[in-house]
Amino acid sequence: MLDELESLVDKALVQVDGQGDRFRMLETIRQYRSGAARAAAETGESGLKHARRIAAVAGEIRPTVVG
Repeated sequence: MLDELESLVDKALVQVDGQGDRFRMLETIRQYRSGAARAAAETGESGLKHARRIAAVAGEIRPTVVG
């Protein structure tokens, strides 16, 4: 995960705060993502995508928890 954060910092999409132990998203990026999340929720796309992901994870771990 640190590599992904470093990549976002290099692209100036995320900033490092303080002593380098905290990160924050640029306000314009946060606002864009917030609007995109609202739009997805309005169409029901977000909930369906989440449900599909949870079902996939449940299917993957089922053999280890059943029995």
